[in-house]
Amino acid sequence: MGYVKKHYKIKSKSMKYDVTLQMFSRVNEIMEKNLSRWDGIAALRTIYDEFMKNYVKIKKLSEEQIKRPNTLINAKNKLLNQLVEKVIPVANVLEVYSTGRKKKDDKTVKISKNKLLKSKDSIILKKCQLVLRNSRKLFNKATKDAEKKITSPSKTNITDYGLTEGMINALEDICIKYKAESEQVGNKLKQELKIAEEIKNLVKKNNKLLQKKLDKLMIIFDSRDPEFYEIYQKSRGFVIAESGPGNSSTDNPKRTPQKRATTRRKRTSTVKQSVNK
Repeated sequence: MGYVKKHYKIKSKSMKYDVTLQMFSRVNEIMEKNLSRWDGIAALRTIYDEFMKNYVKIKKLSEEQIKRPNTLINAKNKLLNQLVEKVIPVANVLEVYSTGRKKKDDKTVKISKNKLLKSKDSIILKKCQLVLRNSRKLFNKATKDAEKKITSPSKTNITDYGLTEGMINALEDICIKYKAESEQVGNKLKQELKIAEEIKNLVKKNNKLLQKKLDKLMIIFDSRDPEFYEIYQKSRGFVIAESGPGNSSTDNPKRTPQKRATTRRKRTSTVKQSVNK
């Protein structure tokens, strides 16, 4: 179903940023604990304040997402199962009744339980409403024939196949409930997608602030306060260079430890191939 796909799309986006948000948290913690070491630099304060403004927004939006459990989707899925339970018997009666008949009014759609469960809400409702409309029409016709005492041994009506007014009413009731629940879930997921997109943009802004500004300015502490600089680098997840200034991983902040490890493996493989040749 489309809503389920959207739901997992939102969840996958949230999971995608988990590592990045953990890094933001480490930077925030290190900068706050060592405030006296860097607070005198006005540019750093401005950049860090902007970073924190974005980070606070991200945390608030993330918490809002967490507070919204899957209750709506679960409730809708429960209604869908109830809808299937009600529509299949009615649809089967119509299918058997219409077999061999040429009248267009007697025809209905064939409904498969598995296909229905995998269909979009619009298709589910369209098929169920068609079954509901046809069954109601045929039942009303059978009722009128009975009132007029129109009977014939060779002629059968829909009630002879086990269809009752209670079955039709139950199907109509669950169709109304499912339609309302689907609209509610759809609106909710649209809001969730907007929030996920907003989080994505804020994460992008903060990564840019770190890579383009904060990392570049923090290098002044490489010689002024090496201990603080090393702590900052670790909070960012950089590999700490063993040699002196100029070899810091902040010279290329986009290269994460994982990428560096991959690069080392490639270099080792290249050396081995050269030796074998």
